[in-house]
Amino acid sequence: VLRYYAYFQEQLGERHQERSRIRRCVLHFFLEDGSIQVTEPREENSGIVQGVFLKRMRVPRDPPRGRSKYLEMEDLHVGGKVRMFSRNYHIVGCDNFTRAFLQREGHDVPPDQSYPDDGDRGQIYMQRKQPEYALRIKPKGGASHKTVAETEKIRKFIENDRKVLRFFAVWDTRKEDPLDGERRAFVLNYYLSDDEIEILEVCERNSGRDPFPKLLSKSKLPKQVYGVGARPMSDLTRKRMNHQFYILRDLRIGEVVMVYNRQLLLHDCDEYTRDFYMQEFGYTPQDFSPVPLGDVVPAARKQEVPPHNLFGKEEDSELNCHKLVPRQKQSNPLHFQEHDGKVLRFTCRMEDTPQYPCRSPIDASRQFVLTYHIVDDGIGIFEPKQRNSGIEGGKFLERVRVRKPGSNNYYSPKDMYMGAMVVVHCKAFRLLDADHHSLRYMSMNPQSFPRSDPAQVIPHLQDAIRRVPDGNSIMRQELIEADPRGTGFVTTPTLEVVFSRMGCHVEPQEMITIGQYLDPDMGAETINIENLIDCLQI
Repeated sequence: VLRYYAYFQEQLGERHQERSRIRRCVLHFFLEDGSIQVTEPREENSGIVQGVFLKRMRVPRDPPRGRSKYLEMEDLHVGGKVRMFSRNYHIVGCDNFTRAFLQREGHDVPPDQSYPDDGDRGQIYMQRKQPEYALRIKPKGGASHKTVAETEKIRKFIENDRKVLRFFAVWDTRKEDPLDGERRAFVLNYYLSDDEIEILEVCERNSGRDPFPKLLSKSKLPKQVYGVGARPMSDLTRKRMNHQFYILRDLRIGEVVMVYNRQLLLHDCDEYTRDFYMQEFGYTPQDFSPVPLGDVVPAARKQEVPPHNLFGKEEDSELNCHKLVPRQKQSNPLHFQEHDGKVLRFTCRMEDTPQYPCRSPIDASRQFVLTYHIVDDGIGIFEPKQRNSGIEGGKFLERVRVRKPGSNNYYSPKDMYMGAMVVVHCKAFRLLDADHHSLRYMSMNPQSFPRSDPAQVIPHLQDAIRRVPDGNSIMRQELIEADPRGTGFVTTPTLEVVFSRMGCHVEPQEMITIGQYLDPDMGAETINIENLIDCLQI
């Protein structure tokens, strides 16, 4: 868009104070379609309707000439004149973008010119905009002079129009009414032009109140306290009864403003109000220190989720406690796609412990198969049928996520290993063995299964040996005794027994990990003694 600065001269035949007036405007030429828009910058207190003078459109030539019947870019140049709709526009300059664009296109652009002198308008029009001119206007009654009060009122309006002081106030009724009282926030606006006060209510979210905009419309606020059932009074009646109104000096930080029997405490103000008081009355910044309200923000009450009622999934029940409309829990599609169908299987048996005792001696001999689903951390338990056991067997636990005892966390992959104890509904299960697929999967994902990570298992075994006095010598002697035939190999159950004799607690999963790490070709059940000694540095 090309922008030109122009003016046109308007004739005023109906006014004897001025004969003509210079109207400044801006011409916008749109390169995409050749349209033109004329705007007149708004001037304060001009008395003229300004803004868009000519809407954007293709402007026809006046008079028509040439091949094109519309104005083009070549018709607009600095120092020239263009006629649009019987009005002559004199172009006096352009902006930097327009000048650079025209010079790049090969046009000669003269320097900017100044606007012409307004003549009579330069003196009369500017005088009419001064506040003193309004004081000389005769009132409609035909009187030749104004009273002192009227003159002061006009002067005050002209000097302070649109100047508003803003205070922040609160209305606290909790002391008078501890049960139903509350503290409400308001904004008090003081208009300097007529000493009137407006009080707006600050609408807070979830307050239970309708968003009513105002507590008090813009009016003079009387200091008089009116009783219940008092008759309305006009301004003339209040003046005759010598009622006082709040003025500028009555509003200060920390003061209480009585708004028709409502006590509003002014506790703060904005920056403009503070600067105004400091400049007009010589106040110091200490006089505008915000008043602490002394409210203790109550701690947010944590929403307690009720215990699961065993209907459906616990995740769905918990989600429905936070939503009014029940919705299904959103799952991670990438995690589902990567781990769907991956199951770990362990053989296990019930463990008789003081905390989780077995109800019958027969329970300790029962065999179970525990399946762990990696995609959703679900655990399922199945009991194979045993002949003449007196127990029917079958599904013992439906696939479900199980929490750890005394914790809100669920069993995760790192809790699944040979030798681990899983507590399900006050019944303890000891994981005894795992199938080949489970062992292989755990060894290929050591980041999720620490007991299958040699980088963590080997330092753990070394620390266990060092804690035993003369542990290296005792370990060597135990390994020799564990291989009476001198084959140079030892099984993982035997190695577990060796660590147990030394007083070191190790898990069967760790023995399997050492066997897979030292002799991958031999399998996880047999370990070379020499490789084990070198690995553990004993």
